[in-house]
Amino acid sequence: MDEVVVSVPSAGRESKTYNNLHVTLAAIINVKQVTSADFWDVERIVRRMEPRTSARVVDVVLGGGPVAPAELSELRRKILAAAQAEFDTAFVKWEHAPEFEVRLVVTSLYLTDESVGHTAPARSRW
Repeated sequence: MDEVVVSVPSAGRESKTYNNLHVTLAAIINVKQVTSADFWDVERIVRRMEPRTSARVVDVVLGGGPVAPAELSELRRKILAAAQAEFDTAFVKWEHAPEFEVRLVVTSLYLTDESVGHTAPARSRW
């Protein structure tokens, strides 16, 4: 999944600066039972859900106010819970969903100053 970058106010009473919070999610896909569905079907669903999941990440981050480095662990838990719930809401509608387990994970979460922005995604085009 592509990195999500959100500008957030820096923590601190007198701070009027912003930092960029970089968040990267990934999906771990496991087959739970023999199925006629293909693993790649699940991957396509994960890709199609990416805009919704990313939007939910932005909502959680912006709704939380200023972010301090010491708060990243708690923010990570909130982001993961919200992103997983957003994904699950749509995924369970697929007829083969019970045959797979899809768990989202936060693979990267860090703050940079405002001089560092979003980099272009490196997608492979076969």
